[in-house]
Amino acid sequence: MMKILPPLAPPTSTVAPNAISSFPSAISLLLLLLLSLLTAPNPALADRGYPDDVATTDPLRLVRESAPLWLLPTGTCIPTAAVTNGIQNNGTASDLCQLLGSLTTGCPAQAPYYGSYSKSTPFPTYYLLRYCPNVNQIRILYNAYYPKDTSHPHDWEWAVVTFKQNQTAGSDWRWHREKLILQNEGAVTVSDWRDVPEAYAEGDDPHNNSGANGDHPKLYVGKFRHSVHVDPFTFILSKYKCPYNGSPIYGDWDYRQADYYFPAQEWLVDGGSLRKDWTWGEADSPPPAFSSDGKYDLCYLRVDVTS
Repeated sequence: MMKILPPLAPPTSTVAPNAISSFPSAISLLLLLLLSLLTAPNPALADRGYPDDVATTDPLRLVRESAPLWLLPTGTCIPTAAVTNGIQNNGTASDLCQLLGSLTTGCPAQAPYYGSYSKSTPFPTYYLLRYCPNVNQIRILYNAYYPKDTSHPHDWEWAVVTFKQNQTAGSDWRWHREKLILQNEGAVTVSDWRDVPEAYAEGDDPHNNSGANGDHPKLYVGKFRHSVHVDPFTFILSKYKCPYNGSPIYGDWDYRQADYYFPAQEWLVDGGSLRKDWTWGEADSPPPAFSSDGKYDLCYLRVDVTS
């Protein structure tokens, strides 16, 4: 606990010699207190960056310590494993906006609901890490597989965290989180890390929020089409009705709420382990699609606003 210093005596017309000699001591004490505050462990000051040797020798640390917290609404089809014992998941038939069944038909059973921030049934997140010399960034893809969305079998929905090295004069030369790139139905959205509203610090309780100083972004998943966002959307009609084309992007209108949570950090799978020759119906963004020869080369994804 920081010590509270007593107030200084009011000045007089004459200054005693001991007051002059004690002034440097008071300054020294204040400086020591300030230094202790700056150096004390504080999970809120989380995006401390990573030195080159960590990025080079232990890149999976960046993967683990940046993995998102997935936030899911009740009543949605939840993610599951894309492959089991080497066999591709066949997916399940769509419900066509609940005309042919509920959103959860053919999907894994969700865990019991105890109110906001109930922990979800576990599911894997497939990651892909690449260094991109064209933009001098490290980029990490986090990709979740769903057996369907409301309109078609199979669904891949993803987020990308980018790191850029601080190379300005007098800087720390560390790799810091810079952008968050999100899959949204009809578009790919980009946010500056400093604008991320919710993220928790590595080692902290996922319920807490350090904002842009955090490590793990909190990402809200749409109920019907599973688009990925940094914020909830709880307009009451959207909870029961499919989002149709609307301005600006219809994924923005998909109901999303923090009813369930699951830390991707708890179950990470190398996305490079999935076969490139597997097809996923209309879902065209499995992890191999973000390789250098894939449809969505990770290193060139939205370089118009991330270079």
